[in-house]
Amino acid sequence: MSIGNNIKRKREELGYTQEELAQKMGYKSKSTINKIELGKNDVPQRKIMQFAKVLNTTVEYLMSWDEEKTKELVELFNNLDGTGKDKLIDYAKDMQKLHQLKGGNDFHPKK
Repeated sequence: MSIGNNIKRKREELGYTQEELAQKMGYKSKSTINKIELGKNDVPQRKIMQFAKVLNTTVEYLMSWDEEKTKELVELFNNLDGTGKDKLIDYAKDMQKLHQLKGGNDFHPKK
């Protein structure tokens, strides 16, 4: 499931229109929400936590992450030293690039 589908599902569960969600997120119009839900626009990384808060859910849910795996990954990350954390971040970025090259389209953070 893509982040756009998950945002749409939570928005509908809460009874929000695209216009209402756009307003709560600080977007000028509902067209941005529509494009995100359709997968035409990527969600900026800085907005994912805000979406989770506004939609009363977790980043894990929006990203379709397995919460247990996320907890395990966070625990492993927290136990690394600075160099280990840097290497893990670099590895994750490399994996994401590989996923994009293979045609993955669930999430593409913007810098």
